Amino acid sequence: MTLRIGLDFDNTLIDYSDVFAKVFVTESARRDITPSELPTGKQAVKQAAIKLAGETFWMSIQGLAYGRGIIDGKLSSGVADFLHTARTERAEIYIVSHKTEYGHFDNSKTNLRTAARDWMEAQGFFDPDGFDLHPSQLFFEGTLSKKINRISALNLDYFIDDLTKVLRSPDFPKYTRGIWFQPQPLAHKNSKTPCYDWYSIRDLVFSNALASDPN
Repeated sequence: MTLRIGLDFDNTLIDYSDVFAKVFVTESARRDITPSELPTGKQAVKQAAIKLAGETFWMSIQGLAYGRGIIDGKLSSGVADFLHTARTERAEIYIVSHKTEYGHFDNSKTNLRTAARDWMEAQGFFDPDGFDLHPSQLFFEGTLSKKINRISALNLDYFIDDLTKVLRSPDFPKYTRGIWFQPQPLAHKNSKTPCYDWYSIRDLVFSNALASDPN
């Protein structure tokens, strides 16, 4: 049976940790704000930004990180191994991202979808000698509900996301197994058990195939 696997994009396939920190420093200086701390990682930057200058400041950081800043984004550790295994096992991969066309408060009007597609191209997502995906396997949806509808329409066996609000939505398809990717240690308990790295996700999804691999 061919596995059909869906993947989120932001903070799942791509690691923005360095990007958020860089944009936080740059935007703080531009606004003549002096942070009392230099956080790293998305959640730490979010908390520091809101504390420093409010929700609007954080939204502007997000818009810039996902747009112009994406060039500094890194492929999440273990993703390449996962995608190569998927290719070996002839699994069908689909990327479904909740992404508007333009970011909040980004005066450059960088198209976020184009920026993400360009980043994927540079990482070899659509290269026959790379991850060998076709652009038709990539979907950008303007709202969370449309993202979940797309996941349902694709009839997936698995969907991997960093947001539990996607996986726990009442509209999330019952026949799709949701896998929560959460690389950061949690300060609170959650009813859903996370996978902390992509190697664990690979083992979970392809456990039967890997168990029978003589190598």
